[in-house]
Amino acid sequence: ASKYYCLIAIEQYRNLMWNGIYKRWKPLPEWSGCRVEIDAVHDDREGFRIWIQSHDPTKGVLIVRFELALLYCSSDESDRIAGIQPANQTLEFPHVFWIIDDSELVDIFHRQSCGLHTEGDVTHFAFLSCNQCVDVISYGIPTFSN
Repeated sequence: ASKYYCLIAIEQYRNLMWNGIYKRWKPLPEWSGCRVEIDAVHDDREGFRIWIQSHDPTKGVLIVRFELALLYCSSDESDRIAGIQPANQTLEFPHVFWIIDDSELVDIFHRQSCGLHTEGDVTHFAFLSCNQCVDVISYGIPTFSN
C-alpha cells in the first residue's frame, strides 16, 4: 500500500491544528497527564513508529507502532498555535494521546486518495507532546511497547 505524506494535505491549509472533535484517548492510563517529548518518528521496513520519552525518568521510552499508517505528518509544537473548530472544546494538557472525530485531515485524505479508503475505516490519531505533534491516519489502533 502506498502512503500519503502530509505535504499533499497542506496545499491550501496554513492551519496545522486540524479541525475536528479532539477526544482524549487513554490507551495507557499511566501515561495520562504526563509531560512527554517525541524522540523520533520512524517509517522504514520495520513499519511506522513514534518514540515517546516521558519527563518522568521512571517511565522510560514508549514506542507506538502502527501496522499501516496511511498518512502521517509531523510539526514542531510551537507551530501548532491555531485554534480548532468547533471552538467549544476543552483541550486539557499535558495529554499525549488524542483521537479526532469529524477530522478535516481525514476529509482531505479521502479527497486526495480519490475514495480508495472508505471514511468509516480510518481513524485520525494525534500525538501532542511538548516538542512535536504527530498526526496519523490509520485503519487500526497502534500497539505500544517499551
